[in-house]
Amino acid sequence: MRSNTDVYIHAKKSSRLEKLADKYWDQRSRLLLCVKPRLNTARVNSVCLDNPAVGSLWVPARFKNGNTADRRLSEKAICAYFNSTLGWLSMIGVASTKNVSRPDLSIDALRQLRVPVLNPAMREALAEAFDAAADTPLDPLQNATGDPTRVALDNAVADALGVDQETVIIAREELAREPSVVGH
Repeated sequence: MRSNTDVYIHAKKSSRLEKLADKYWDQRSRLLLCVKPRLNTARVNSVCLDNPAVGSLWVPARFKNGNTADRRLSEKAICAYFNSTLGWLSMIGVASTKNVSRPDLSIDALRQLRVPVLNPAMREALAEAFDAAADTPLDPLQNATGDPTRVALDNAVADALGVDQETVIIAREELAREPSVVGH
């Protein structure tokens, strides 16, 4: 879940494109959401970066309120949430169904995306879950039931949000069984 950019980007030589690039650059963030994951190979739904960035197929998500430390805590907490089973399900629930194995999040879908309102204790708990799992590779969704990191992340999210653990276990198992995830 913790990541960094892999390329340096720059605008093509054109005043129109340079202005557009500047506009996009102003929207950069340390929290990026994947807008077109391939469910049969997907490992993460969002990532946190050390430095703000933009990306193709990744949309920056920004927090406007609070000081820098509060925003950083929120970024980690929401990243943990979106990589949990509940976060994946919230994303899939608003995505385009044109291609079930490759949901597409349009800007309108992103506006409908459910994000939990976190109190300080919930935010702290989810940020701690992020820190504990951030550098451990997550298995693809089709292997979610046996991935100890994903299970720990789901447990932390369920505890923070007050969701029954059994509900999350069933959701994780069903998500891993989906034909678009396992490729059957």
